[in-house]
Amino acid sequence: ASVLALGVLTSAGLAQVTANSSAFERFEASRPDSNQVIEYRVIDSVLASLVIGNGNTSEVRYDAIKGDGERVLTELASGFATIDPTELNADEQLAYWLNLRALLVLRSAAQAFPSAKAEKLLEPGSAFYTTKAVKISGADLSIGDIDTIILKRSAANPNVIYGLALPVREAPAFPTKAYRGATVNAALDAAARAFINRSGSVKADANAAKVPQFLISHRDRLGGDDPAVLAHIRGLAA
Repeated sequence: ASVLALGVLTSAGLAQVTANSSAFERFEASRPDSNQVIEYRVIDSVLASLVIGNGNTSEVRYDAIKGDGERVLTELASGFATIDPTELNADEQLAYWLNLRALLVLRSAAQAFPSAKAEKLLEPGSAFYTTKAVKISGADLSIGDIDTIILKRSAANPNVIYGLALPVREAPAFPTKAYRGATVNAALDAAARAFINRSGSVKADANAAKVPQFLISHRDRLGGDDPAVLAHIRGLAA
């Protein structure tokens, strides 16, 4: 398999809005026969230094992102622009979009931290979602645009929603290492189980269940109604 190198860091470098999906139809094309693999080791290193895993949750080191860390994230995001995702197979594409999104979310959240409260930051229509942040194959994309591209894949695997990490505890944990095409679906399934089984995430008794707003906001990807959402939870619950 050929390896697509994704960015080289210098030593100093380490110091929900729904978009018009028709605008991104070009990114639905893939190469099923493609053996190209993206090398993400440098992103593993950055995620490991910026995200602290704690069981089924994670903590982002926003103080470490300020300044030089922000520049590193910008350099890495720019590296994605050198790769045409439509030349990858579907699984490599999914890993590509999830990893690019994670870097952009970390950078955007750090830019707003600590002056902006998370609730304000993540309101529908907020600049967090709508600001164009990277150019891929000639298209200027925001985090909201990338979410639209990623969620197209949820028809094949609803657990894709658990790759949409956000800077709030009520959302799935940030990855501490990059997704890989060969294991991306297994990693998303594991993220789904971790989120559903996180202490306090779902509270249930004999007659009802209290579920996170994150699931309600994505209920259309989980069947569209309460019974479907509950069936999804039951399928993941330990």
